Amino acid sequence: MNNEEEFLRLSGLTAFNPVQKESIKAGVLNGESLVVSAPTASGKTLVAASAALMTLESGFDVAVMAPTEILAEQLWQNFRKWFVPQEISFLQ
Repeated sequence: MNNEEEFLRLSGLTAFNPVQKESIKAGVLNGESLVVSAPTASGKTLVAASAALMTLESGFDVAVMAPTEILAEQLWQNFRKWFVPQEISFLQ
């Protein structure tokens, strides 16, 4: 995957927001580990999804956990939307 451009296309966005840009600058699309602390609706899910996709493409498995059932359902819906076109299978 051509990191930034490809993930932007897969996400359906036209541009990354500041939190996502900083995460990319810190190396999330190149396998760097980082902690993202930002307000609600600031783009953290897309950062997590990009890290998950990079990990999957490296041949490893990914587990995603959420603190509430509602957030878990939101993550499930987003990840399905982003990952199904990549033919990545997952369990809920």
